[in-house]
Amino acid sequence: MDNTAHKENNPGRAAWRTIGIIALCTLALLGIIEVGSRIAERWIRPVVADYGLGFTEESRVFVPDPNDTNYLITNPVKLLTFHEQRFRLRKEPGVRRIFMIGGSCVLLLQDENGMPFYHRVEEALNVQMETLAFPGFPGPGLSRLRERLESHFGNGWRFEIVNCGAGSYGSHRLLPVMAEILNYDPDAILYYEGHNEFEEIEQMRYVPFGTLRLQSMFEHLAVYRLMRNYVTTLRSRQLVKPENRRLLVRRWPQLVDEKPCRDDYDATLLGERMQSLENNLEMMASLCRRRGVPLILSTVPSNLMKPHEFCERDKARYQPVYDLCRQGRYDEARTLAEQVLSEIFRHQASEAENAILRRVAAHNKLPLADVKAAVIAAEPNHFPGETLFWDDCHLYPRGNEIMLDVFFNAIMENIDFSVSPARLIRR
Repeated sequence: MDNTAHKENNPGRAAWRTIGIIALCTLALLGIIEVGSRIAERWIRPVVADYGLGFTEESRVFVPDPNDTNYLITNPVKLLTFHEQRFRLRKEPGVRRIFMIGGSCVLLLQDENGMPFYHRVEEALNVQMETLAFPGFPGPGLSRLRERLESHFGNGWRFEIVNCGAGSYGSHRLLPVMAEILNYDPDAILYYEGHNEFEEIEQMRYVPFGTLRLQSMFEHLAVYRLMRNYVTTLRSRQLVKPENRRLLVRRWPQLVDEKPCRDDYDATLLGERMQSLENNLEMMASLCRRRGVPLILSTVPSNLMKPHEFCERDKARYQPVYDLCRQGRYDEARTLAEQVLSEIFRHQASEAENAILRRVAAHNKLPLADVKAAVIAAEPNHFPGETLFWDDCHLYPRGNEIMLDVFFNAIMENIDFSVSPARLIRR
């Protein structure tokens, strides 16, 4: 019997040969696509991807500078959330280092030396945001606070203020940020946030917790990055549309349409979220106390004239506030507005959040920068939103000046910089 003929006529061997050829052709095709994708990335810049959006335990805001490990830089995957910054891992002798953490209200305090932050976001995501919503931007940045501190203490004193503000970050994601920056020689930490406790719930829905590791592995492939770029751009445009519409409605109310009420947002969930805020703040205070780092909390004002958009049911509850304003009864209107906002699930920096901030500060004997009181005092009729806000929570430049001045006074009254690291002045 001819073994050669037998082998040639062996159907199993022929099938494996066919499979091998198909596999090689497939790998070759994928290789060509991957090479083509890498070439395409020279013109199509990949969007940085923070898949965990700050909700994962390995999330870091700052990483060692690959060009000089004595310095820290903003983590490249965080550049669409935080400002791009660089500072020494260990501060130089004579330098007092302050971190300010919070949401977008802190983010917008950055002094822009190059492209404004939101323009960089637009360019990276290839979307058009409603940038006319940032009148007068950039306003006073953290350099205003640094210059006042250096002017007050005189020659030889140098201050370094690091901006740790991040868009839509609330206490849940700011807690690990606080834990991280305690490793970077802080002399003091300023906390200004109360608007995003419910925003974080919405953000968490976009985190693919079950596939994070798999997506991180695929991130090494250029073809995957290009596909992700395309999907990210589409999603970003869909997310930006309602936000732009919300901003436009503030200028042209006739564009408004009904917003349905969420039945799953009940009083129990509201209470749980407020308890979570208090727990997070208590943990921040405990972390700072154990490390001996002064922490200054603050109250947070919100626009009561044009608060965050309501559904129709909640809009009806808020209408008496406007009626009282028209009658010139602003103090009563403010009291009622605070009450209604505290009872509505989706709100920003209501009296509920501010009561917690005051309680945590008192319980831990921490300084409290009362920004809310200063903003109320500066409004013509002491009703937040008359002149100092350009949307539901962000301040005009004049409002930011007031905020920074309040923090300056709180620093002067409560922190002793004559020693290094600085310490709280106990009274």
